Amino acid sequence: MLLAVLTAVLYLPVGGHPFLALDDGDYLTANPVVARGLTADGLAWAFTTGHASNWHPLTWVSHLVDVELFGLEAGAHHLVNVALHALTVFLLVGAARALGLGHRAALWAAGLFALHPLRVESVAWAAQRKDVLAALCVVLALGAHARAVRRTGRGAGAWVLVFGGLGLLAKPTVVTLPVLLLLVDRWPLRRDRSLGALVVEKLPLVALCVAAGLATLWAQQGARSPEGLDLPVRLANAAQTLVLHLRRVVWPHDLAAFYPHPVLTAAGPPSLTSGPVLGALLALASITALVIAGARARPWFAAGWGWFVVALLPTLGLLQVGQQALADRYATLPLLGVGLAVAGAVSAWVDGASSADGTSAAGTRRRLAWGLGVASLLAAAVVTRGQLTHWRSDRTLHERVLAVAAESAVTHHALGVALEAEGDRATAARHYERALELQPGFGWPHVNLGLQRADAGDWPAAIAHYEAALADDPELATAHRNLGVALFATGAGAGALEHLEAAVRLGPGQLTPAQTALAAYDAGVVHHHAGRLEEAAAWYRRALELDPGCREAADALALAQAAPPR
Repeated sequence: MLLAVLTAVLYLPVGGHPFLALDDGDYLTANPVVARGLTADGLAWAFTTGHASNWHPLTWVSHLVDVELFGLEAGAHHLVNVALHALTVFLLVGAARALGLGHRAALWAAGLFALHPLRVESVAWAAQRKDVLAALCVVLALGAHARAVRRTGRGAGAWVLVFGGLGLLAKPTVVTLPVLLLLVDRWPLRRDRSLGALVVEKLPLVALCVAAGLATLWAQQGARSPEGLDLPVRLANAAQTLVLHLRRVVWPHDLAAFYPHPVLTAAGPPSLTSGPVLGALLALASITALVIAGARARPWFAAGWGWFVVALLPTLGLLQVGQQALADRYATLPLLGVGLAVAGAVSAWVDGASSADGTSAAGTRRRLAWGLGVASLLAAAVVTRGQLTHWRSDRTLHERVLAVAAESAVTHHALGVALEAEGDRATAARHYERALELQPGFGWPHVNLGLQRADAGDWPAAIAHYEAALADDPELATAHRNLGVALFATGAGAGALEHLEAAVRLGPGQLTPAQTALAAYDAGVVHHHAGRLEEAAAWYRRALELDPGCREAADALALAQAAPPR
């Protein structure tokens, strides 16, 4: 309980953090379904949507409940993440004890998971609710599996299916759970059943994982990823990211919210024959050989290394989705296994002194283990608290990315947006321009530069930027709306309508209801200006359906209805 409370206290500053532009719009602020809170339609949508390129209905339900309780109060959403993380830490101690670890080892394993800086991204980012929920479900499944094996709980085997299924509904990376449970069977449970029997036992869970995997593949069909990712490039990146994850577990230095894929940076696509990739492959092969050689004498290392690799497999980019090479949040499940394995290794080292050198040596080792354990957890907590400061705003978040990760167009654009929101438009424009130097066809910097040119009255330049944005992404709702406004301003009413109507059609999922309503209002203005009052009134009504508080549409509708027929 004390560890859980200390974890919550460590993360309390996130209660004062705002929502971020990075994905929080997709999940919360610009999501019209979630913004309505817990409704029957919202629940049906949660189980049938592939929005945000994922099928994770439990995550959507969690967001719906939060909005129902707290509205769009960012601090409350963040603190729910903190509470879920602290609860997971509390339950992890019990799960580790049920698996056979001693109480001190269980505390250390849970402490590593609780305080490690790699957990900051998931807990401090509202859009990563899926990650903290998945971790909670996996810990519950581990505890249920241990009780089922030791027959200390009636129906515990069924609870493994329940908690594993809930984990899959929270985040699809839980598909590795059956293999993780097989590793746990070998250590620390030390089950003596045959591998075939253990596999058969987990077939119902495997069936759930296959179904969740197919649903995820369906949801990710339209996801955009960098070009040039053939199989050798993906394999090379996977080898490098495995080693990078391991390094960050041991030495969590230079952490950031986004690590751009090498194909988006000056480094270019990694090659299987390049020095860094060959070095990574050699390191992985060496670790694996050492683990296999010592598997009987040191089963905790075999279980820990196997857990680490298997838990990371879905996130290594072998099936690339998104523009990241890796992410700190991907270390969530690997950290669970690493903590259990290291705690088991330390326990074996202390217990070995008891049998070989007597109680005095055992006491010395125990004190040394406690001292090193406490010191390492305190150091982790200090780094975690420092890492939290980078999540205070969009600007601090992306400044950190530029400071420690490879330069990319995505990061420059995101930092430009953050600076513009703070009123620094000149510096923002320089970041947009740098983004276009790195990636000339990137649509979003064109949109934002177009807005700046439009505000300056330079409509031709604004139109050129919007058209360039749509060349990159023909379904970018913001670019359609802005281009429609710009064309209307230059007298091209017919072209303006085409783009404004597209903005209204594409708006849900990209724009807030208020922004979509303004696009509908703009379409009404075009019709109104041309004397088509009935069409104008219809668009104004559409705007009010989307956002009943749209004052512009309400006033314009009154004028359209009061005007004499032409």
